[in-house]
Amino acid sequence: MQSLRQNFKKAFRIIGNFFFNLLGRETKPFEKSQVKKILIIKLGAIGDVVMTSPVAYNLRINFPKSQIIWLSTRYTQDLVKLIPGVDKVISCEVPWQTKERLKAYFGFISLASRLRKEGFDLAVIPHRTSLGGLLAWVAGIPWRVGFESEGRGFALTHKVDFQAEKHEVERNLGLLEALDLKIKERLMKIEVPAEERQFASEFLENLGVGEDDFLVVIAPGGGENPGLKMPTKRWPVEKWSQLVRWLTDKGLETLIIGGPGDIEIAESLLGSASGKGKVGSAVGKTTILQSLALIERADLFIGHDSGTLHLAAALGIPTVSLFGPTNPHLVAPQGDFHISLWHRVECAPCYEPMTVYGEKKFLKCEKCKALEELEPEEVIGVVEKIVRKLKGES
Repeated sequence: MQSLRQNFKKAFRIIGNFFFNLLGRETKPFEKSQVKKILIIKLGAIGDVVMTSPVAYNLRINFPKSQIIWLSTRYTQDLVKLIPGVDKVISCEVPWQTKERLKAYFGFISLASRLRKEGFDLAVIPHRTSLGGLLAWVAGIPWRVGFESEGRGFALTHKVDFQAEKHEVERNLGLLEALDLKIKERLMKIEVPAEERQFASEFLENLGVGEDDFLVVIAPGGGENPGLKMPTKRWPVEKWSQLVRWLTDKGLETLIIGGPGDIEIAESLLGSASGKGKVGSAVGKTTILQSLALIERADLFIGHDSGTLHLAAALGIPTVSLFGPTNPHLVAPQGDFHISLWHRVECAPCYEPMTVYGEKKFLKCEKCKALEELEPEEVIGVVEKIVRKLKGES
């Protein structure tokens, strides 16, 4: 079935390239002064969206008076609204994230009609799939910049080679550089609504965590989003237990966050506390925006390669991230107060840009050897150093 799907996609790319070569239309030179309305097409999961946030606010810097609209999934639309530079969000059902794929693909026809009525001048498409470029073309957007990868960029007017070895943030910003636009900020950013901030204050107050307490937020779950489940991104729960025990022994306040699917893990970790530090759980009790506000209150975030990790980084929270199937050099938060731990075993990384569209072997493993080899002592050693640094004790 997988092979049949791959052959169909390959045939689609061949037909697409043939058709657009047949059209033979010349692209008019890009003129910045004519851009009044911009569409960003990014339909990924939370982490993908956050790593695209620098594109939005660098567009705002280059086009201060233009309207910037983001086409997102329904899953991420509430977060996209909080990205600086975005004026409006249009959400849709994504074919590869739903069981009703055929219905979702047909939904793109009415979506294209809606986008055409908007009258966009420029589409920025940080996707490798040909669907984004094709949608922008059908919507009548004259300038369409995106990635060229194995013939997928046939509907684009400005094609940028997809460089798999580049960090995702830098790769996305390369689309703007291809238009000779200025890049003034490379950090991920997101804002927290006042209502959610108030919720976080009350939630932590009820747990006995004060404003001046050093708070460590941990996300021991993750690795799940619509259309993809990767439990292999998770560090074993028994190792998390040892970390939680150390945190409480040091008197550090600890908060566990996560979705409904992480409740069992959270309950296990709540029983690991042994010291004077408190452990609380918000797992299964919050919306993603409420979790965002709780993360903002953290002094340190510890988690896997997941959406919450990137949210923490976008909020300026120091992070310690635990990597397994993915390569931290391509997606981990950058900076002095962001530390990623990764054991590069012979089978890792197995989940990276050039394997996503292949046989998806990364979905066949029940455990990740790279994370199995990562011992609590190593993580604790790194956490201890960064805690001391943040407290001004080193």
